[in-house]
Amino acid sequence: MNASIDEIYKIVDTIPNKDTAKNTTSNKFKKDLIDFFSENKFDSMIEFGCWQGNSTLIYSYLFDHVLGIDLSVHNVNYAKERTSNRDNVQIHQFDVYNSWDSLPKADVLNLDAMHDVDGVIFMITNAIKYFPNALMIMDDYGHVGGTIKLVIDAYIENGSIEVVKWIGEDKGFMAANGKAFIAKEGLIFKFAI
Repeated sequence: MNASIDEIYKIVDTIPNKDTAKNTTSNKFKKDLIDFFSENKFDSMIEFGCWQGNSTLIYSYLFDHVLGIDLSVHNVNYAKERTSNRDNVQIHQFDVYNSWDSLPKADVLNLDAMHDVDGVIFMITNAIKYFPNALMIMDDYGHVGGTIKLVIDAYIENGSIEVVKWIGEDKGFMAANGKAFIAKEGLIFKFAI
């Protein structure tokens, strides 16, 4: 891990929070991840939609190998700069609609690249196909519009996924876009296979 939990918490406090930067996760979301993955050890993770590397930096203290991928060249460059002092992180440009065959195996996936119904279903379908035993992290569950919530709730209802832990801010949290969450910010889940 290279740092104590308190030291990683202090790093989180230097990163923009969801109430001031709408495209990131909340500090509570990141701290919940720290708590969970400090107690539950996994070796490797892939972050689909690493944006500008805020969570990627935190993941670098929780996993031995971290791969952050994003479609945007601007975000990839920003994430590379943010994580430049972490030798266990790789950042690459990648379109999630490309073949996932080229991706390394991983114990944990953060699925944060697609936010429409078809995109979320596509990502979960590929995650089941290529990473059936991996643990999944998903944020934006509680966003207004409920796209991710709609898909996740359907998978929960039909028994395809099992919620391991709800994480992040609660219903009512005001994001930087001026909209309050309609449910919990995110979750950690696994496939019921």
